[in-house]
Amino acid sequence: MKTKKSIRIVAEGHFDLSRKLDDALKIENEKETLLLQVSYLENEIRWLKQRIEEIA
Repeated sequence: MKTKKSIRIVAEGHFDLSRKLDDALKIENEKETLLLQVSYLENEIRWLKQRIEEIA
C-alpha cells in the first residue's frame, strides 16, 4: 500500500515537471519568434531608410 502511494506521488511530481517544461518551451518558442520578427522589421526599416536617402 505504501509503495503505491509513493509511486503515485512520484508520478504526480513527474507530471508537474513535464507540464512546467512544456510551458517553458512554449515561452522560449514565442520568444524566438518575436526575436525573428524584430530582426525582420529592423532590416525593413534599414532598407526604407536607405531608399529615403537615395530619393532625397
